[in-house]
Order: sequence, then structure tokens, then C-alpha cells
Amino acid sequence: MKPPTLVAPVLLALVLVSACGADETDPVPAPAILDGPSIRSDPDSARHVKYYEALAAIDPEIGDDNPDWAWDRGRDQCTSIKGSADDAKLLELAEKRFATPDHPEGFGTAKNKLIMKAVRQYVCPEL
Repeated sequence: MKPPTLVAPVLLALVLVSACGADETDPVPAPAILDGPSIRSDPDSARHVKYYEALAAIDPEIGDDNPDWAWDRGRDQCTSIKGSADDAKLLELAEKRFATPDHPEGFGTAKNKLIMKAVRQYVCPEL
């Protein structure tokens, strides 16, 4: 078979495969994955406010222009907390996650410990 004559069978196969599908009248929902409390759930507004107040008390620059950024960094830190008990590694990750343009190397060990305390208390207290 010459290469140009292969085009028609390949196209026919693609059309046939794309025509195959599941019965869309009765979709089966994907099962929920539950492994303890969700660290990705949105908090109530009181937890949000207390978290931002705690960060502002540590350093007003942390998340001052973008509270969603600070909350997302906290949730990312919760994922790391859930996966590791190594406090040194968690502090290193906090230093990287909470770095800002004026503090590209982070806020230092003392402030990172306070950030970790705020994350644990307000973002993922269940961990």
C-alpha cells in the first residue's frame, strides 16, 4: 500500500472511534475521594479574617495586596504539613511560599515559625 492510500483508512478509523461513546442519558458521577478533612475547602469568613490579621501582625507585607494569594499559600503549606512531619523542611517551604518582591528570600526563621502557627491555627486546624 502506498503512503497516500493509507490516509483514507486512518481517517475512517478516526471517525469510527470518535463516534463511539457512552450513553449520555445516564451519566455516572465520579466517586468522591474522602481522606479526612479537606485542606482545600474554603473557610468561613471569620477564619479568613483571623488568618489575615495574624499574618499582618507578623509582617504587614505578607499578603497585604492580595489576600487570596496569602490564603492559597496557606493551603499549599497545609498540603505539605499533611505530607511531612519534618519541621525544618516545612519552615523552608514556608520561606519560599511566602516570599514577596521586597523579601525574595522570605521573612526569616522567626517569622516563618509564626506564619506556620497561623497556617496551622486558621487554614488547616484539623491537621
